[in-house]
Amino acid sequence: MKSIIRKVLLGLLVSIFMFSCGEKEIASKNIESDNTHTIAYIGYSSTNPFWNALASSAQESAKSLNVKFLDLTASTPEMAQQKMAIDNAIIKRVDGLVVGAVDSRGLGDSFDKAQKAGIPIVTVDTRVDHPAVVSHIATDNIAAARLAGEFIANKLNNKGKVLVLGGSTGSQTADDRQKGVEEILEQHEGVEVIFRVANWDAKQANEITNNILSSHDDLGAVFAACDPMIFTAMQAVKSKEMLGDVVLVGFDAIPAVLKAINQNEIDATVRQDPGRMGLEGVKLLVSHLNGEQTPAYIPISAEIVHHENIKEYISQ
Repeated sequence: MKSIIRKVLLGLLVSIFMFSCGEKEIASKNIESDNTHTIAYIGYSSTNPFWNALASSAQESAKSLNVKFLDLTASTPEMAQQKMAIDNAIIKRVDGLVVGAVDSRGLGDSFDKAQKAGIPIVTVDTRVDHPAVVSHIATDNIAAARLAGEFIANKLNNKGKVLVLGGSTGSQTADDRQKGVEEILEQHEGVEVIFRVANWDAKQANEITNNILSSHDDLGAVFAACDPMIFTAMQAVKSKEMLGDVVLVGFDAIPAVLKAINQNEIDATVRQDPGRMGLEGVKLLVSHLNGEQTPAYIPISAEIVHHENIKEYISQ
């Protein structure tokens, strides 16, 4: 009798063990079946604070959607490096790409390869006109730069010389930011715009600002198309002991510039939302991969951060 009972109990235990193992295997399979997509993110550079914030948000978005995420961004913003990263993504047979282009003009042949491989692309921040691009998400750079122009014109009482430090020639983002700020400044007859291409480069921005200050000691303001450039422009102004005399306005609201605004070294910056760009960019791509309709363009609003509202954006 005891032997029979032992056999029955043993059979039940084996059945329970097998059933529970079967449940774990099914659960594991379900997780794997959800994780059907691999996407690659290729940003502007991995050393830029704005792009680092965007990449971090994109990675978190992919994780929340149970999507495999590859960050193939190069450390330097070079077109050749970005093209190699796209080739690498194609070799890895990713399902889709999120791209923050170094230049809107130079990726046509790389996007051709992606299209031929059946890989859809979502662009962030910088628009690239190509049939492989299924959606674009970015700040309205013209409208955002107008905010900077209005701030500067107001600070100068609509008169004075303004140095505009632009990005790279031919970059859609650079062109739009230049257009937006100059559109406002040129409405005022008393404002003279001095434009210089600084190629998104902090060192060049510093050198240009130093040179302009040497030849225009009555310079009233500097606008830079990105924050690393306004930060080094500020250092040039500071070296001439002209802080407080020259209005300084950047673009991106990176931590170093927010801190400088809080310390009254920089006057303002245009704040984008890289977190939302990364989040929505990945969502758009995954929605497209799942066969859903996606909008061709999602604009992200911007705002001006200055001395009066800086406490809202900087930790104490």
